[in-house]
Amino acid sequence: MARAGSMCCWSMTTRKPSADEQALFREAMQGAKPIARKKRVSSSAVNTAPAVTPAKAGAQASADSAGGPMDPRFRGDDKRRGSPVAPAPKAKPPLDAGRIADLDKRTGERFKRGEMAIDAKIDLHGLTQAEAHDKLQGFLAKAAAGGKRCVLIVTGKGAGGWGVLRDAVPRWLNEPEMRRHLLAFSLAQPRHGGAGALYALLKRKREP
Repeated sequence: MARAGSMCCWSMTTRKPSADEQALFREAMQGAKPIARKKRVSSSAVNTAPAVTPAKAGAQASADSAGGPMDPRFRGDDKRRGSPVAPAPKAKPPLDAGRIADLDKRTGERFKRGEMAIDAKIDLHGLTQAEAHDKLQGFLAKAAAGGKRCVLIVTGKGAGGWGVLRDAVPRWLNEPEMRRHLLAFSLAQPRHGGAGALYALLKRKREP
């Protein structure tokens, strides 16, 4: 009769167990309860969920706290983050009396010599600075809108060759509201008032 310790070897042999061996096996298995079918778990069903790495877990937590998947447009390392910033417009250089930068040489010389037709004229004599400033600004806007090209601004020479308006008008012409209408200005020729007047050349409507 085979010993109980030899039962583990039955499965390794190809011979049919003897009657004694079968009786011994039944005796050893008395009291054993079979496993219920519903409790049997297939080894293939274990650990079927995909592994979650710490990096993936952190990304998922961030997405969940934000209420959805992370939008690539808002990642810190994304160069496309934010809207592109338009470059600031290039500032125009200040105008000085007689400085002709945006004209061809022939037109610039004609302008400074007073050879261009005077399309409109304004006389600021007798006005306060505030009055003269407002009147000049309105005059230039109206002249530009009307397609005027060359205008004459009379400031007066002032007592002793020095005048408040004569000194102020060139500064005013560089203010944005007036500068945007102008290409150039220059001291007038004696026949048009000399040092007490200025020529102003206005932009055509198609010019920037």
